Amino acid sequence: MAMKSTRWLTIAVVLILVMGLVGCGAAAKEGEVDPKDVTVDLVSDPVVMKANLPGKLIVQTTGLSSDITPDIQIDIRKPDNKGLPEYVKTASIGNGQYAAEYTFAAGGSYTVYLHVMQGELHITKKKKLDVQ
Repeated sequence: MAMKSTRWLTIAVVLILVMGLVGCGAAAKEGEVDPKDVTVDLVSDPVVMKANLPGKLIVQTTGLSSDITPDIQIDIRKPDNKGLPEYVKTASIGNGQYAAEYTFAAGGSYTVYLHVMQGELHITKKKKLDVQ
């Protein structure tokens, strides 16, 4: 009888340990963000960008962790989609906004990818930007 209760006690202890380890593994790491909670958008200043005139590209974010400074890059593809993309690094301007000065060489409809990287998180959003 003592042998059976020892075996059950051992099984119970092992189950408790396994459940504890599974629970710990499921907990989010400090500063970790669920990608579905993050929003990323692109605006420009001026609102309508013009070729050969400097302007500002602004990436607006919400839902990122305040524990880790994000790295946000803008990937600009030419309207004809030929050649290599141009990567533009941004700087924080506060309130979840990151900006970069940029001058478009020609008018057209540009494809712009916004890369948001923070710790293990990497979100890419595709946007269109018309330049006159």
